[in-house]
Amino acid sequence: MYCLVIVQLLVSGGVDSTVCAALLHKALCEDQVIAVHIDNGFMRKNESQRVEQSLEKLGLRVKGSVRVNVNERVLSSLLELSYTH
Repeated sequence: MYCLVIVQLLVSGGVDSTVCAALLHKALCEDQVIAVHIDNGFMRKNESQRVEQSLEKLGLRVKGSVRVNVNERVLSSLLELSYTH
């Protein structure tokens, strides 16, 4: 089967994005779905590697991790939000 569209999916490793990736992989051609894991800076030690391994076990092509730099400004904004709400 010839597949025209490539779907690149950002996956955090949480349930929602992982299930979405698995469903897309099942519904589309094998080479149509590329999972990109997003490390938002809040991952536990070695958690990104485990997420990538889990995605590969599902049969997904994993394009590697993209690390989002979470700096002090972002962290302080998040803390401020958590105390005001």
